[in-house]
Amino acid sequence: NPFSEYPIGAGTLSWMEGPPVVEPCEPFIDGPCPEPPKTPKLCLPFALPRAEIYSNPGNPADLLPIVYGDFREGGSRGPVPATLIDKGEGDAGPWVFCAAFHPVMSIEHVYVEDVEQAAGAFSSSTSDNFQNRGTIATITFAEQPAGQVNWRGTGLRDASGGNLMENCLDQIVHLLTTYGNFTLAEDFDLTAFYENRARITRLGYKTAFVVLTEEVTQDVLTEMLFNVMGYWRVNGKEQ
Repeated sequence: NPFSEYPIGAGTLSWMEGPPVVEPCEPFIDGPCPEPPKTPKLCLPFALPRAEIYSNPGNPADLLPIVYGDFREGGSRGPVPATLIDKGEGDAGPWVFCAAFHPVMSIEHVYVEDVEQAAGAFSSSTSDNFQNRGTIATITFAEQPAGQVNWRGTGLRDASGGNLMENCLDQIVHLLTTYGNFTLAEDFDLTAFYENRARITRLGYKTAFVVLTEEVTQDVLTEMLFNVMGYWRVNGKEQ
């Protein structure tokens, strides 16, 4: 466990899981511990983008996927769902799907339900300033797909711009600072962050994760860190 050297007192701190909660969020303490700080921002959902920002989406309330890591292998169908963001003029096509609400490294296979689509059945772009609303990844069909569109490939690049972002802590920082109203300098214990980031890299742990549900922030963190056998806590500075 890369985070095992950071216990709290003589007990452990486990944050509430389950149905969404509203602030203030109260942590549950198992065993004797100092009074933990409260961090209300962790009890709120991310401000994820929705299809409504585009001119003629399928369902305006549908969330747009945030895609981290390598989804090229595993399973019998595309593991990453795409969201319909444009049905074309008069709902007659072409039908454009958001594969990710950011550029991605690759879109290698596309599926409608469980059926892989031939290359000529669609076109894709890993970096498309669609409707001048920011650069995203798109999949476009000339004919309307009869089912859920999914894809397989690789997600967001890291800060260098040349490599896939696969370190869980880099993914968490990107998610919280982009969609969760957090800042790296103020809301993270930087010493612990960089130590554990290096430890995850050294151990070879890599995370693939899609954010496409409106969960409470702390629940998403718990799910993501589970992939590297880690946990999180809040220190006395509310970091």
